Amino acid sequence: MEYYFSEKDSYGYVHSVDNLVLTYYVENIGTKCINKLISDIQKLKEKYNDVDYWEKLNLNPSRKYSFYQHAIHLDMGIYILLGHYTDFDKETKQATIFPMIKLEINPNKHGNKPIFKDLLTLINSCCYDCTLNRYDYAIDIPITTDKVQVFGTNKEKGLYKGTRYYGQRNKNGFCRIYDKQKEQGLDTPLTRVEHVISTTKT
Repeated sequence: MEYYFSEKDSYGYVHSVDNLVLTYYVENIGTKCINKLISDIQKLKEKYNDVDYWEKLNLNPSRKYSFYQHAIHLDMGIYILLGHYTDFDKETKQATIFPMIKLEINPNKHGNKPIFKDLLTLINSCCYDCTLNRYDYAIDIPITTDKVQVFGTNKEKGLYKGTRYYGQRNKNGFCRIYDKQKEQGLDTPLTRVEHVISTTKT
């Protein structure tokens, strides 16, 4: 197992952050800065020509894309949404585009990669603030999954593809437990207990 940053407690359990969702606020109002950032991200694709890359630009307002105008997938799991649609006018059927960027990334997979560091440099060069929307707090325990017990809840959702779920999906405190040994092809038992911590959902 590789971690971008982790802490081991007195029981030998490894604590880490498995997923991050952040919203950045672009310094300059309007779409010019967003368009320049898209162009700079496209240059990253050319610089690191072996990355898995796709883009969907000039999208209409849609819940599927969280009301963002542009969607970019960079290097097997870095998701970038740019230009947030807001203030929809029902008469003109037009929406104002607010200069925001949403970034979703697993730091354990991408935190040390040069392409991600270059992306952060680009984002930080044009943004004045950032909000942490969500993170997945992971605890890796060196035992088999069947030996992990959860106390203090009666909200188990059951088993799906070998994963145990507790609570309501995407709500704050939602929990999943799964076999990390099987997922990673490890030689020794490892179970992951993962809590979704959300600042926008209760």
